[in-house]
Amino acid sequence: MSVEKSPQELVSTPALLLIINGALGVLLQLWSIGMSFVGSKQELDASMFPGMEPEMADMFVNLGNSMQGGGGLLMNVVFLGIAGFILFGGLKMKSLESHGLAMAAAIVSIVPCFACCCLGIPAGIWSLIVLMKPEVKAGFQ
Repeated sequence: MSVEKSPQELVSTPALLLIINGALGVLLQLWSIGMSFVGSKQELDASMFPGMEPEMADMFVNLGNSMQGGGGLLMNVVFLGIAGFILFGGLKMKSLESHGLAMAAAIVSIVPCFACCCLGIPAGIWSLIVLMKPEVKAGFQ
């Protein structure tokens, strides 16, 4: 005997995982922004990459040093917005509002450089699978 689940029940767990993923991303980015103001800057140099080609090591040094200060702060603000978007999309999914926004948040959650990728990838994939079900689509307002 199979019991049909309502759209609300189907989206409940994956939406919660998106919410947690977004919230962790927001907290991480706020912490990182705070550390930018405290001044936890560490100057990188090529000796930190032993055995690497000097040109490649210089590229990593330049990239790492540019991510500190203003460039890093800007990236943290952008990632804060993305994590907030994932959080908001998860909330909309949980309340069965805005199917398109929930789909977009699930897709962004899968991108491994946003929020908490170890949770975001499975949460995003699960959310997409659930959001593609016809009965769930029909349950959205």
